[in-house]
Amino acid sequence: MIVPDVLSRLPLSHFSEQDEELMKEVETNIDAVTALVLATDKRLREIREGLLSDVTCSKVIDYCTKGWPRIISADLGPFKRVAADLSYARGLLLKETDWLFRKCYATT
Repeated sequence: MIVPDVLSRLPLSHFSEQDEELMKEVETNIDAVTALVLATDKRLREIREGLLSDVTCSKVIDYCTKGWPRIISADLGPFKRVAADLSYARGLLLKETDWLFRKCYATT
């Protein structure tokens, strides 16, 4: 199942039972993806640091967690079009259940 990150679109102080279930699914998807990649803890740390240090990736993370503005720069257009498929949790950014930002991961 494709699960958007509830936290990135619903920054509330409390969540409904349905929201809690969806967040658990997102966490499970992230666990599955990281297990498939067979990344070490060190590599996952490097990926997280790479995401935050990359200008484009850090903007996408910010918009995923705080909401997308109506007007964005042209380079972020492709990301906004798939915003519903983006998940950010545990410091990792995914599109559906795949690594989306391989260029960001490669920078570390």
